[in-house]
Amino acid sequence: KMASLVSLIAFDSYTKEEEKAFSELNVRIHSYHSLIEKGSQLDDKMLEQMTKPTADTIDVICFTSGTTGFPKGAMISHLNYTCNIAGAEDKLWDVNEHDVMISYLPLAHC
Repeated sequence: KMASLVSLIAFDSYTKEEEKAFSELNVRIHSYHSLIEKGSQLDDKMLEQMTKPTADTIDVICFTSGTTGFPKGAMISHLNYTCNIAGAEDKLWDVNEHDVMISYLPLAHC
């Protein structure tokens, strides 16, 4: 049970019944594709108004599998994330300010 869960992003399709069940728990479910579509409609002015991350901003909460007990959420900061990318840059590609990195695991697991 996750009492503080307010939103869920679904990569696969979901039924109206599932959407209703989440709604009854006060959880909004969003399809990944609908969020990508909404993001693509943002103009430059909207993007400039968005809060920029700081070194301490939490970028990712990566959950463990729980092999030694209950799963735990490891909070990965923006600085942690960018240092991981910088450390692996020579093995990946020439990283620049236009690149987008999506990963559900720290690069050490890749």
